[in-house]
Amino acid sequence: MLIAVQKDQIIHAVLVDNRQACEMIARAIGHELDGKNFNIFDEVVSPQDAVYKSFQNLSPNEFFDARHDVTVSRDPMYLLEDTVTYKPYNYILFNLDNQKIIVPDYYDYEDGFHLTEISELSSAYEAYEHAAGIITHNRILQFAFAKKLILVKPTNVHHQINDSLVRTTYIFRENVKGSQQLNIDYCYCCGTFECKCTPEQIKEYASSELPF
Repeated sequence: MLIAVQKDQIIHAVLVDNRQACEMIARAIGHELDGKNFNIFDEVVSPQDAVYKSFQNLSPNEFFDARHDVTVSRDPMYLLEDTVTYKPYNYILFNLDNQKIIVPDYYDYEDGFHLTEISELSSAYEAYEHAAGIITHNRILQFAFAKKLILVKPTNVHHQINDSLVRTTYIFRENVKGSQQLNIDYCYCCGTFECKCTPEQIKEYASSELPF
């Protein structure tokens, strides 16, 4: 998907996957929760990680073109006219000039053509949820969205018993100004972040034969 920012009528954008999109917006939100500016502009112009493609200094018309992948099909027998199809990228445009967050509106969209309709989001957290896309099926983000948390970062803090992975610690943060980081464990025994397993159940899980 495209994460884009408009400032002084100039648009910058990066093409990233859903996980990276969430990470970029999460960092920008965290910056604001610390009492600083919502620095999505810096995240887009100077991304911390490699991106699929970067677009700089676009006009609104150029951004319209950039948010569509164009495919041209040509008949090798020269009997049919060329067919041009447009595949729209999902995108989030942070319009800093007008303080708006724009996303595409797929209502009544006809496949193969330009996607012109737009919608507005009311908050950066809504943009964070929108950025998740297909990875909303991920249990980590499902938990975060249900509790209105932000996933600050995964950790390499793993808890093992008998060489079996029992828990992993993730760092979250409430979407509240001045909030602190929260270390929350994901339990593989019960498959939740709200473990109520007894020591006996965890011991039995760790001693069972895993399917891999």
